[in-house]
Amino acid sequence: YGDHRDLHSFPTRRSSDLNKFLRYSLSLVLAFVASVTFAQEVTFDFAGNNWKLPDSKAQGITNATDFTNGTYTITVSAPEKAYYLASNNAIIYGKKDAYINLPKFDFDVERIDIISPAGGSGKTTRNIFVGNKAVSTQTTGAKGTHQYEIAADNQAANTVYTIKVTNANNDQIQKILIWKKGSAKPIETKKVDNIAAFKAIGVGNKAILTLKNAQVQYVGTGDIYIVDETGGIDIYQSSLSYKAGQILNGTIEASYDEFKKLPELVNIAASDIKVTDGIVKPFEMTVEEAAKQENACKLVTIKDVTLVKAVEGEYTNYYTDAEKTMQIFDKFKLGYKPNTETAMDYTGIIIPFNTKIELAPTIAPTASTTGITNITTDEAAKNAPVYNLAGQKVTKAYKGVDTKIGRAHV
Repeated sequence: YGDHRDLHSFPTRRSSDLNKFLRYSLSLVLAFVASVTFAQEVTFDFAGNNWKLPDSKAQGITNATDFTNGTYTITVSAPEKAYYLASNNAIIYGKKDAYINLPKFDFDVERIDIISPAGGSGKTTRNIFVGNKAVSTQTTGAKGTHQYEIAADNQAANTVYTIKVTNANNDQIQKILIWKKGSAKPIETKKVDNIAAFKAIGVGNKAILTLKNAQVQYVGTGDIYIVDETGGIDIYQSSLSYKAGQILNGTIEASYDEFKKLPELVNIAASDIKVTDGIVKPFEMTVEEAAKQENACKLVTIKDVTLVKAVEGEYTNYYTDAEKTMQIFDKFKLGYKPNTETAMDYTGIIIPFNTKIELAPTIAPTASTTGITNITTDEAAKNAPVYNLAGQKVTKAYKGVDTKIGRAHV
């Protein structure tokens, strides 16, 4: 560190000069020791550090394989394929039970940070294991960073930590940061007061969301759509169990994510929610009103819609009009037959999908209720004159076929 030349190569010095030199040298040594003792992290940067990784042609490898940067060695395994260094400088390895074994470190490990590329690993669930035991709690991080606090009884030096995928999606990792015990900065979880503020924290970040009279709009497979007065969000793949119409008050600590522009609340760390029953009533809107991002996750009714069929690629899609203002998509597998002949009313959840807005019906479409709804007769019609078939005016006592002429109101 610094100048490593042999001290004996220096010319002879006077005693006072030598003492000054030794004191200076000692200060350098102490500074070096301090920098090592209090260094905050070891960083594995797969874009650097001279990591020897397969290129993108190495897809399909499933056997456990070691990679090294000359100082550290990691072991990667992906039971369903594949791992390689992607163009975004990330290891991609995948699906459930795929793992990276980290090397042993000669210091106690307090936290492990995993940095993913922008837009990568949005659906991945992972954890830190020692053997078969999960030993971490995911905490808040900057965009693309997930910070895992290691349980106190698993922080000992020379422990082998395993980063394991625990759901059915591939993982992407650009960097891994290892924090020594006592060096990890304290983490403060941000608090927000409504759904709009929660969405504003950005993808990959965590916060404690306070729900105030938020209502469950619909519950589908793996999805709980809720709205408050500021907007809506999908609670995705959680252990929470709610019913449509219920009112939610309390707090949820979770991360924010987006899937094809659909706002999602994921990776719930804690929740304290009071639930009361209620009845959900759809927001009645025009097609143009409903087809806005701000209505995401709301239960909406649009009326008097005759579907237009359009073929795009391998899929047959149905839209509300020829301009494709909104797509009607049977996400919840109701099995109704799309109607391109008759005007119908559609009630469902608004779901953004990239540049499109979809309505996913939650009940089967019904015949449109617009148009003629009532026929009534006025009082004058009751006293209208009566005629026989020859056109002659007759009295009420007349027996035979007769005709009464009056007015009908539509």
